[in-house]
Amino acid sequence: MFQKSYTAIITNSSETRAVNVSVCPGDEKNEKLVLEKYPEYTLLALVPGQHADWSHVYHLNATSIAQRNISSVKKSTGTSNSVDVWDMSEHIRN
Repeated sequence: MFQKSYTAIITNSSETRAVNVSVCPGDEKNEKLVLEKYPEYTLLALVPGQHADWSHVYHLNATSIAQRNISSVKKSTGTSNSVDVWDMSEHIRN
């Protein structure tokens, strides 16, 4: 039977992945068929074609799980301040 190739974007509580899947035409809307090989995941998207080998996906909560790099900066007065390199508050307008 003819099958269509897709890149499935799937996620669970700890990771988001891109995997190649093949489904029969018309079964794309049946999420359970797509996830038979990955039952612990949730389907986010189906992209036509097989792209998983060169795809890079980001976890939905990437900002909350990313490590923060806090550095010290020496002032000309000899004191130091902590600098959070991820802090964008000065660029956000209310």
